[in-house]
Amino acid sequence: MRFSEAVRAELSKPLGKLLNAKDAVEAARNAKSTVVSVGDAVLVTLLNAGITPGICVYDFRTMREEIPLEEMKLIEQACPGPLVIDNEPGGISEELEGAIVDALVKGSGNIFVAGEEDLATLAAMRHAKDGTLIFYGQPEEGIVLIVSSAETREKAKALMNAGKAGR
Repeated sequence: MRFSEAVRAELSKPLGKLLNAKDAVEAARNAKSTVVSVGDAVLVTLLNAGITPGICVYDFRTMREEIPLEEMKLIEQACPGPLVIDNEPGGISEELEGAIVDALVKGSGNIFVAGEEDLATLAAMRHAKDGTLIFYGQPEEGIVLIVSSAETREKAKALMNAGKAGR
């Protein structure tokens, strides 16, 4: 599924609470349920604080640039044996959504996205059970925290349906 420019503009705004790195680390450290990390910068921030999320979705890129080799090695050590999924920029493939659903059901999983993982947050939002913490990066601003609920699932579903309609 590819998203229209109007939906992508909506997605450029934080979908949850915008935090600085210190507050995001504290929230993850105090999590009582599954922690999902979408994006390399967020994942590296959490890993450097000694926190390995239950579900890690990454692509070895931040803001379309390859991350440094030492960050790749950090991720590879903390997130071994990832499922490799193809996903085109600007969308969410059925394969990526399915991999996220499977990881959420198991409560763990490492997903390396060949392509772009930016919109994987929507799939996590749509399918995560109540209380799941979903972290993703908001470029140049900080880290967004979404605490999964019926409301966040409905928001994700509406955005994904708008994305389908906008094809």
